[in-house]
Amino acid sequence: MKILFVCTGNTCRSPMAEGLFSKIIESKGVSKEVYTVVSAGLMTVDGLEASEFAVEALNEKGIDIRDHRSKRLTTDMIEEADLILTMTYSHKTAVIQKSANASEKTYTLKEYANHGDSNMDIADPFGMDIDAYQQCAEEISTTLESIVNKLIGEQI
Repeated sequence: MKILFVCTGNTCRSPMAEGLFSKIIESKGVSKEVYTVVSAGLMTVDGLEASEFAVEALNEKGIDIRDHRSKRLTTDMIEEADLILTMTYSHKTAVIQKSANASEKTYTLKEYANHGDSNMDIADPFGMDIDAYQQCAEEISTTLESIVNKLIGEQI
């Protein structure tokens, strides 16, 4: 199964989600071959490094995303993905507008996790201090725990 995480710049939230998802499935003993995980940004250029604080926040969790480089979301990425998880509702809308085939497989992260929050968005920490990135990483991690449990349950 190919999972695509989408945010705005692909330097903060979606690379953190990519790294956290891989770490969570590994901790649950799921083979790395079961899931292919990638991330992209709606408003970015290819090749930007992950934010310094995103790298630091994940490093504290034992995850290294220093080699991450941003990728601009393409229609091919959307078509190839089995599941697309966005950081905000506006990202979800933009993905669906980019490809008619995306509507059945695109969700916000919290929506797919069935978190009943009234706010379905993961706030963007870009330009903020390390605390904002740590809080964002924790929010993504908690949400991904629910998603991984859901996906593993579907595999059984």
